[in-house]
Amino acid sequence: MALPPDSDPAPQPAPAVVADAPAALHYSLDAATACAAHVLASRRVSHRFGGRGGAWLLQLLVWICIGAAAGIAAQGWRTGTAVSVWVLGGLLLGAGLFGAVLRRRLFDQLGRTHAAATGNVRLALEADGLHMLSGMGEAWVPWARVVEVAEQTGWVAVTLGPVPQVLAVPFAAFPDAAARSRWIAALEARIASACGQSGAHPSAASAAAPRAGSRAGAAVTAGEHEGATLPGALGQLGRLLAFRAPRPGALGFSPAVLLGCVVLYAALTLGVQVWEANGEGELWWYEASGLLSPFAAAAIAAALAALVAPGQLPAGRLLVALTLLLLPLPLVGLWAAPEVGNFLRALAPGEADGPLMTLMFFLPQAWLLGAAGVVAWRLAAAEPAVRARVALVAVLASGANLWLHNDPPMLWYAAVNEEARPRLNIDERVLYGQPRLLDQALAGLQPGRPGVAELYFLGVGGYGQQDVFLREVRTVESLFADRYGTTGRSALLVNNAATVHELPVANAESLGAALRAIGARMNHGEDLLFLFLTSHGSRDHRFSLAFWPFRFNDITPEMLRRALDDAGIDQRVVVVSACYSGGFIPALADARTLVITAAAADRNSFGCADQNELTDFGRAYFAEALHETRSFTAAFELARTRIAERETAEGLTPSLPQMQGGEALNAVLQRLAAPDAAPARAVPVGAAPARREANALSSITH
Repeated sequence: MALPPDSDPAPQPAPAVVADAPAALHYSLDAATACAAHVLASRRVSHRFGGRGGAWLLQLLVWICIGAAAGIAAQGWRTGTAVSVWVLGGLLLGAGLFGAVLRRRLFDQLGRTHAAATGNVRLALEADGLHMLSGMGEAWVPWARVVEVAEQTGWVAVTLGPVPQVLAVPFAAFPDAAARSRWIAALEARIASACGQSGAHPSAASAAAPRAGSRAGAAVTAGEHEGATLPGALGQLGRLLAFRAPRPGALGFSPAVLLGCVVLYAALTLGVQVWEANGEGELWWYEASGLLSPFAAAAIAAALAALVAPGQLPAGRLLVALTLLLLPLPLVGLWAAPEVGNFLRALAPGEADGPLMTLMFFLPQAWLLGAAGVVAWRLAAAEPAVRARVALVAVLASGANLWLHNDPPMLWYAAVNEEARPRLNIDERVLYGQPRLLDQALAGLQPGRPGVAELYFLGVGGYGQQDVFLREVRTVESLFADRYGTTGRSALLVNNAATVHELPVANAESLGAALRAIGARMNHGEDLLFLFLTSHGSRDHRFSLAFWPFRFNDITPEMLRRALDDAGIDQRVVVVSACYSGGFIPALADARTLVITAAAADRNSFGCADQNELTDFGRAYFAEALHETRSFTAAFELARTRIAERETAEGLTPSLPQMQGGEALNAVLQRLAAPDAAPARAVPVGAAPARREANALSSITH
């Protein structure tokens, strides 16, 4: 059956009926006749859209390919890289395949619909149109949408429009040839009358529309969409979330409903973010453009599902359903609140870190995907196999949508203390001063003394919107100057508006330059680099260098490994304090690289709230353990024990700090751990870190 139109034409007066014409036909459509009807429909679709009338479509595709090829060539020229001939050739080959194969398959698929309705069929000529009941459900076709009727070999072809569809009626449906002729004459009279009333040729009419009472129980009657309202649609959201079919007439397609959903989604997003910030902050209205992206993806999902079953799915109703299912997204983030996490851990104390907790964490998203699949299944008026394909496509497309838009755009940013963290203003001092600051910091590095195992320190504070990372790298730098004598062999790279005129910023370029400068001054085989990085981390193991309005790329484990290798630093200790930082170990750890991370590859670390002096890991490892021992490895064991005890006491999911590699560094590590004459200065660390587990449970806070 064809998709429901946006509006149905006004009912036409019933024309005169040819005397003795059969009012209703009961027949069984055999596979051979259905196949012939399918072939005829495919030809007419191909002629309609592949001939002169559809030439614009092919021209559009050709221009898209040309534009894509030109874009790739321009990008290659701009970046100075060679343009891949294979990419351009692939585009041209793809265009050729579409013209030769894919287009034919598309037209062949569009030719299906009523031609595939094998089995018992009831077809009636009524005042308002053709009524058909078959294994595909019940369909109603207004007379204005019946294009023509013509006899074929052994059957009668009734062509519908505007996308040509063929309804097959075998000769066996009529008692004799005279009855068949009267029936055809009655049908032609109806078509002629509809054409005269509408003033348009029947070939320009709309496609057939499903009517109420289909097997799926979800077809739309004429005019349902006209009365669709936002309150009525919202009333069906509960039914959708309960995996129930929407009520007939309450989920019709309407631009007003879709626009209302977008506005409500924006209001929920803003309301949740204002509530989380306790009302203190400012509106970032230019982020509002991100509100439209999930709804565009929902439209694509509905279109893909409709392509799987052309004419058998009310795409407008499915679009409204998928749009409604986006409304709970702003509330999904509340599932990561500490109270919810503690409640889930209380339900399954032995599964605190197992697959059950992972499933529970993604339960809201899984529920929304299940609801999308169920509603697509119920709306499709087709056999189970087709309905299953429709549901699968809806789930996969909706899953991609949720994956891309699980975190709504930030419309409200928490107010900051302007005195403690001034707003960054990129002026001439910043643009010209930053290269100078980096050169000065690196020029001040002293060369190593031959025969003396010395320690070089490089601290990186990545996330620019919180001061805790700035405080942490400064505290650690001061600790190393006192405990290990790194004065003159130490540098900091920090993203923070308060230090942009006194410290070089942290990005991939400045990090690489600092490592190369240190590598050039170290005595290889004797000296050791201690590289400390602190920031937020993501599930895909990216170390955040977010510093608005700069657009710095995050650091990946592979990028950091290449930077260390290119600098020629052969002895190094790398400490990464961030969520999911254990993901840096496989790329970095080896016999000459000791890697210490604040968390396992699949775990969060804690204590990154802005009011804290240090993160939980920084407090335990640097402020406590390294004041009790000079050994980096022994301090890790002390810190890991204390972190585990504190997380258990507070009901947090264990972060599981990691340490690996460095087997060939034992000698130099032991020399550095030997007692030093320099006194150990107490480092103030402030109060115990405050908690903000909602940030820790997100994949990346920025």
